Amino acid sequence: MRWRRLATKPSRRVLRRADAAVPGPTTPEVAMSPSKLGWDTAMSASTLVQLGVCAATMVAEPVLGSIDTFWVAALGTTELSALGPNTTLYGCVIAVIVAYGFGTAATRKIAVALEPDEAHRKSGTLKPGEKTTAGGTLIAVTVTTVAFGLACGLLIALFPNLIVNAIGSPESVVVPAAQYMQLRAMGVPAVGMVVALSGGFQAARDAKTPFIAVMLSGVVNLVLDPLLMFTFGLGMSGAALATVTAQYSSAILLTYQAFFGKKRAMFFGSETESVTACVEGETSDEVDLTEEPEEPVKFVEPARYDFNNKVAMEYTHETGSYMGRVANVVVVWALTGSLAARLGVFEGAAHVLLFQLLSIMSISAGALTTVCNALCARLFVSVGDEAASAAGKALTILGGVVFSAISALFWVFRKELLFAYTPDPVVVSTALDPYFLLIASVATYWYKTLEGGLIGRGDANAVNFIFYVGGAAALVSLWYFNQSAAGITLMRIWWAVVWYYSALAVGCTFRWWQLGRLRRKMPPTVS
Repeated sequence: MRWRRLATKPSRRVLRRADAAVPGPTTPEVAMSPSKLGWDTAMSASTLVQLGVCAATMVAEPVLGSIDTFWVAALGTTELSALGPNTTLYGCVIAVIVAYGFGTAATRKIAVALEPDEAHRKSGTLKPGEKTTAGGTLIAVTVTTVAFGLACGLLIALFPNLIVNAIGSPESVVVPAAQYMQLRAMGVPAVGMVVALSGGFQAARDAKTPFIAVMLSGVVNLVLDPLLMFTFGLGMSGAALATVTAQYSSAILLTYQAFFGKKRAMFFGSETESVTACVEGETSDEVDLTEEPEEPVKFVEPARYDFNNKVAMEYTHETGSYMGRVANVVVVWALTGSLAARLGVFEGAAHVLLFQLLSIMSISAGALTTVCNALCARLFVSVGDEAASAAGKALTILGGVVFSAISALFWVFRKELLFAYTPDPVVVSTALDPYFLLIASVATYWYKTLEGGLIGRGDANAVNFIFYVGGAAALVSLWYFNQSAAGITLMRIWWAVVWYYSALAVGCTFRWWQLGRLRRKMPPTVS
C-alpha cells in the first residue's frame, strides 16, 4: 500500500513487536516526512472510500432496527413502546459490546497480522502455499466472536420476560416485547460474525465487500418486514423474523467472500503481487486493495488451518481490555432507556425515536474509530508514531466537518424525521422538546476519531479512563436530577446524555495532545 512503498522495510524485530502496544518502534527512513505521509494516507481516496463503507457496515444493526421501528409504529403506540426494551438490549447492550469490544479488537488484531504478512511476501520469505498469519488470525477471531454471540443469544432466548422486566416496561407491553426479544435472539450469532469479518475486511482496506453485505441485509429486511407483518399477519413477530433473516444473509455473504471467494486472497493468499503489493512496473501512487486478485494465487485452504488458541486468547484478552469503555456505554445507554421507559408510554415511545436517531449516528460514527484504529496501528508499525498522529489529526478534522453538517441537517428536518417513524402527534411533540439535546450530542461525535487513534497508537487504557469520567458525569447528573423536586424527566435524561458525550470529547482531545507531547520527548527507539 501507499506508505509501505514510501517507507523502507521495517526490521524483523519491529515486525515481531507489531502487536505490542508500546510507544516508539524504530522509525525507518522515508522519502517524505512521517507527518506528511500520515496526513496524505488519511486523506487518500481509498481511506475516504473505506470510511464510507465502514460507516454503512457499522450502521447496519441500528438501521435494521429503524426499519422495524417504522413498520411496527403502524401497528400502534403500544407495539412501538414494546420496542423500547429491545432497543435497549439490542441497540445499547449487544450492538455496543460487539462493535466497541469485539469489533475494535478484531480490526486491530487483523490489521497488525496483515502487516508482517505483507512484508514477508515482498521479501520472499512467505512461500506460495504457506499458511499466513492473517488467515489464522481471522479464523480465531471469527470463531471466538460467534461463540460469544451464541452464548448471548441462548441466554436471551431462555429468559426474555426476565430481561424485559429488568429493563423496565409498562405491564401492557411486557408480552409483545418478550416475544419480539426471543425471536431476535436467533440473530445475535450472525451479528457477531458480521462484526468480526467486517473488521477483517476493513483492516485489509476492502472497500466493496462490507458495503454489498449491508445493502443485501437492508433490502432483505425492507422486503420481508411488510410481507411477514401484514401479508402473513405475523405482526411484531414478523418484524423480528425479517430482521434475523437479514442479519444471516449478510453473515453468509461475508463468510463466503472471506473463506471461499476470491477475496480470501487478502488473508490466505501467498503470491501477492496482485493482492497487497504493487505489480511490477506499476507506477500509480495508490494501490487499490479492493480489486479482486489476479490468478493464480496459491492458497492453503482455510479448513487446513488449526484453530490458534493463543491468538484466540490474545483476542479475548484484548477485547476484555476494551470492556471498560464498553460497559460504560452500555450502562449509560441502558440506564437512560430504562428510566425513559418508566416515565410512561408516550415518553418511552418518544425516547425510542430519539435513541434510534442517536444510535444510528453513534454506530455510523464508529467508522471513524474503526478506520483510524486500523490506519494508526499499521502506520505505527511500519513508519512510526509521528505518522500515526498526523493521520489521526487529519481524520479528526474530517469528522468535525461531517458531523457539524449532519447535526445541521438533523435539526432542519427534525419533524420530518420523527413523523417518518410514527404518525402519533403526541409522541412526536414529546420527542421534540429534548430534540436540541440530541443534536448537541451528535455534534460531538468527531471525538470517535481520537478514540480510535489512541487505541491504534497503543493507549487503550487512557481511553478506558476517559469513558469512566464520561460515565461518572452522566450518573452524577442523573443523581442530581433525581434529588430535585421535579425528579427525572425526559428532558433531564437527555441533558445527562449531553454531559456524557461532552466529557468524552474533552477527555479524548486532552489525551491526544498529552500523548503527542510525551511521545516527542521519548528516544526514537524504546526497547
